[in-house]
Amino acid sequence: MAKGNSVNHHPYKFPDIKNGYKIIEHLPFEPKTKRYVIAECPRCKKPWKTRMDALGKAGRTCKKCSRIVTGEKNVKHGLSPASGVHPIYTAWYGMKDRVKNNEWYKDVSICDEWLNDFEGFHRWAINSGWKKGLQLDKDVLCDKLNISPKVYSPQTCLWVTPNKNKEQNGFYENKIHRYNKECKLCGKEYNGTAIQQYCSIKCRHKEVYRRRKNKGIGKVF
Repeated sequence: MAKGNSVNHHPYKFPDIKNGYKIIEHLPFEPKTKRYVIAECPRCKKPWKTRMDALGKAGRTCKKCSRIVTGEKNVKHGLSPASGVHPIYTAWYGMKDRVKNNEWYKDVSICDEWLNDFEGFHRWAINSGWKKGLQLDKDVLCDKLNISPKVYSPQTCLWVTPNKNKEQNGFYENKIHRYNKECKLCGKEYNGTAIQQYCSIKCRHKEVYRRRKNKGIGKVF
């Protein structure tokens, strides 16, 4: 049994057990600091450095065991980032992120079956021929069935190759093909892509500066 301050007539005796935790060693104590001890982890039975006052809470374990316990509570399907990012989980998360945050997808929706149920999406993916490297596509079947606005659902989605997905989304038209266009700022004719709006980076910066100045933000360069 470790002893405390020996100046007192009745020295304080530090306990070997506190709230069910076995204390192996009391570490040196410095004034105005917390008291630390070496206790036995109730889960793995290994020595574990912790604060003395923290042992007043039930269910405490060492850091390693705490991560394991937290992971066991949170994992539902074993395909989330906690267990390593699975391609199907990435496709499901990316689908929701695009619909929520991408302006081009403001009219696109997700069916209730997939919105908050990854396990349902996972079952559909396995049964619909998913293979590693394929991407989720809604445009092919939505265009074929004349569905507008488009929706992510088991009836309107399929798995396609990355090249097929880029072709369907107009990637090559927007990124590769060039057209004779007129700059929105200076009116100069130039040869640019479908999504390009200004003839040069200088014009684009001038337009950004003009918009921010009109909003009262001030100079940005």
